[in-house]
Amino acid sequence: MFIILTIITLILFLYLFAGKPLKPYQPEAEARALIAQYDEQTTKSDKEEREKQLYYELSAILKGRGRAVNRLPFITLPLTIIAFSLAGLLWYQQGGENALRWQQLNQTLKSDIRQSQFYGAQMLQNSAALSDIFKHIKQSQFFDQTENQNALLLYCQALQRQLDRQDITQLQALGSCYNAIGAYPLSAPVYDRLVRLQPEDPATILEWAQANILAEPDRPISDNIQQALQALVDKQPDNLLATLFLASAYQQRGELTKSRPLWERLQKTIPKNDPLYQAVSKAMGDNTHSQSQVNQNYQIQITIAPEMLAKLDSHAKLYLIAAPQNQKMPIAVKALTPAEHIDTTLNNSDTMRGENLGDYAQLAIRAKLSPNGKPDDSQALEVSSPAQTDRPIKLTFH
Repeated sequence: MFIILTIITLILFLYLFAGKPLKPYQPEAEARALIAQYDEQTTKSDKEEREKQLYYELSAILKGRGRAVNRLPFITLPLTIIAFSLAGLLWYQQGGENALRWQQLNQTLKSDIRQSQFYGAQMLQNSAALSDIFKHIKQSQFFDQTENQNALLLYCQALQRQLDRQDITQLQALGSCYNAIGAYPLSAPVYDRLVRLQPEDPATILEWAQANILAEPDRPISDNIQQALQALVDKQPDNLLATLFLASAYQQRGELTKSRPLWERLQKTIPKNDPLYQAVSKAMGDNTHSQSQVNQNYQIQITIAPEMLAKLDSHAKLYLIAAPQNQKMPIAVKALTPAEHIDTTLNNSDTMRGENLGDYAQLAIRAKLSPNGKPDDSQALEVSSPAQTDRPIKLTFH
């Protein structure tokens, strides 16, 4: 139906405006043409009557009311009315109806939005105010049937439509509104804006960190958030929430030597009957690299088939490499002389930049057999295995 109305409207507008423009009205030329017509058609018998008729018609022409004036066809006016009516109907169907519904909703929620703009995040903590919001949204009939969570999302969107992006209280109201329904991907940009307006406010930093962590829980948080949390923990060591977020941030990044002391501090501070205590204990258990494991050597056993070993000359080298999973750039390298059986270790002393192997949650151990002895040998053979500390890592060249 929408497509048909669009086609009809376009055809009508093309018909109305595709024709040639009207000639300008020239009364003198019209008068001369009328006199010439009179001379051709007048006879002696009707001369007096025709002269009277000519007089009246010339008067009308000179006053701009002549019959010879070029006028729009009669059909033009109704077609114009129909075309503009259809255009209005198309606007209504395409988005005008929705705009009117939003206008009605905003009018219904006018007092609630004003209270949110004044009270900020505290507004939704008031059960009576929350009940009023649900009641007003139901009265607006924006939806036929609206659950409370959808109604609150609708309220957040109505609040955002009237948002002053420079007003801290209004931004706090909007952020807390999205947080209340767990819409953290929507609240995160709000707190990004808030923290730019008041970068030193501890509560804002915590809300900013929480929204971004929960918006993308599988993705490490940004450097800016981590640095802000670290600065906050340095100033307020007893701030448990800031410490918790910072520990989570370090653990997400695989910086386990930095996260573990924070988990230990939380475990000592939080009462054992607090639900948060169990979460902290679990996080420490998930931290697979304890302090003893950080300094533990990786035990590696390498086997090279005799027939393969026989083809190598004295230039051949075996490179033992440690690198983060799915990355080629090594963090530790050890060069060995190829042999049928090799038992060796890889530890922090083999790192290229003095790094700590325990800082990486997931490492891959690779053995690279180079016939010409160079690490970039195109003929090199390579085998790999995930790093593990509970048993030797076995690498075999068949």
